[in-house]
Amino acid sequence: QKLACRVISAGPLPRHVAFIMDGNRRYARARGMAVAEGHQLGYRKLEETLRWCAELDVRAVTCYAFSIENFKRADDEVGALMRLATEKLREMCCAESIIMRQRVRVRVVGDLARVPEDVRAEMMAVMAQTAGHDRAVLTICFSYTSRHEIAAAVAALATRCASGELDPEAVSAPALEAAFCTHDDAVPPVDLLLRTSGEKRLSDFLLWQSADALTFFTPVQWPELSLFSFLCILLRYQLSKPQLDAVLQTPATPVQATAARPAGAHVSALHRGGARAASAGAGD
Repeated sequence: QKLACRVISAGPLPRHVAFIMDGNRRYARARGMAVAEGHQLGYRKLEETLRWCAELDVRAVTCYAFSIENFKRADDEVGALMRLATEKLREMCCAESIIMRQRVRVRVVGDLARVPEDVRAEMMAVMAQTAGHDRAVLTICFSYTSRHEIAAAVAALATRCASGELDPEAVSAPALEAAFCTHDDAVPPVDLLLRTSGEKRLSDFLLWQSADALTFFTPVQWPELSLFSFLCILLRYQLSKPQLDAVLQTPATPVQATAARPAGAHVSALHRGGARAASAGAGD
């Protein structure tokens, strides 16, 4: 594994990888397991993926852990997910966890007012305990959708304008981005977005932030994602990145930009169109 990681590390690697961790339920049901067990395996896979990213020196990871739309699922499944979140957030604070060993700063973002108080307390605890970590950043999107994030940011800017704190002329794309709950000055833009399970949609995840990212969809269910599969995706990223960089750096008409997009890499136009797609949540 270390040799394979070193080989891939010879080429350009993403600084920031975002994951739509899809397929936990389908993986469990296909094997006659309880859905809750599928989500447990999904968390273990996240831990494993963080180890891979540490080996590859990927400094920022964002994952779609729980969509606002997921609250519409059966009460027993939502309850199981909240208990799992409480358990795993607590484990992150343990000295032997990968979060502590690798000095990963944890951020939990989203509409956290919707989250049960005991779960929210664990979120605050792990963020406080890892606030001084500086090797990498893990952003967990929980009770989150991108459209809700954008609407909240617009509302915040409107409030500042109405109070006189912000000149309406100063409202800009960077000002809006700075108001996003996912924004952090230490976190670089998303370079690579990966969705497992074979679904080819963004499900209301990082619609704005992933506009210039390379997006890959793999048929593998999240719990069965392997290092080999991940490294193959990184290889495809390396092959596609020069073409994408040329598109982003060279002024072009929309027709020229579309023609220049690398095969298999879904960039700005697709993501902006994806904002109109129905939000199905994460962790199916």
